[in-house]
Amino acid sequence: MKPRVLLLFFCFNKLIFPQSADTLYTDISAFLNTGSEIVAAPFSFDETDLIKTGGVLLFSAASFFADKEIKSFSLRNQNSFNSHLFNIDKYFFIESSVALTAGTYLYGFFAEDPEIRQLGIDLGEAAFYSGAINIIIKYAAGRHRPLGTDDNLLFTPFKLSPKHSSLVSGHTTLAFAVSTVMAGYSDIFFWKAAWFTAAGLVGAARIYHNMHWFSDVVLGGSLGYFIGSYVSGGQKNAEFCVTPYGVALRIAL
Repeated sequence: MKPRVLLLFFCFNKLIFPQSADTLYTDISAFLNTGSEIVAAPFSFDETDLIKTGGVLLFSAASFFADKEIKSFSLRNQNSFNSHLFNIDKYFFIESSVALTAGTYLYGFFAEDPEIRQLGIDLGEAAFYSGAINIIIKYAAGRHRPLGTDDNLLFTPFKLSPKHSSLVSGHTTLAFAVSTVMAGYSDIFFWKAAWFTAAGLVGAARIYHNMHWFSDVVLGGSLGYFIGSYVSGGQKNAEFCVTPYGVALRIAL
């Protein structure tokens, strides 16, 4: 029995792994290439890109004026219903995003479905690169969380610690990055609405739990949205696949 098992494994290995290795190499190369493109992107912004970036920064700056009022409003409306609703930030974060990304990629990989596999790559790129940028901004800004102060202009730059990592909201950045990629996969309105609603609730939850200022959430959502849009290219529309697994998944979506 053992020689037959070993022979079967050897044949399977010879048939599958060369192609799999090539696929993994291509996907890793694409992942790294996207990172270099994101770093280089600001140096090649056209007029439209500059207008969008300026608009986001201007709105984010203006949102600072609403920070204290929205914090007070949130604290005045603490109740059981809202507490249950805004528990979403406990579930839509790193663990669930990693599971979604890994599950999507592995499904596409083993089902030989390039579109689903690409969706998994897009999710990974959006989550990783938006998270990396988020951490850099947190470290550079060192903004104090509203949980420990009523001064929304209190900063201790280049001191990354839980108390000094308010700007920008990591939960919101990740939620919008993942949701933007997933929303771009289908043109169905309710599909898109569900993902963006979930991301919006995560941002609201961070304010409700007094962990972030309103402006942290605005900038975090913008960062996640633009990185998610960039990596997915806005072209991930649902189509039926020739494989049975792909068809079943797309019908479910």
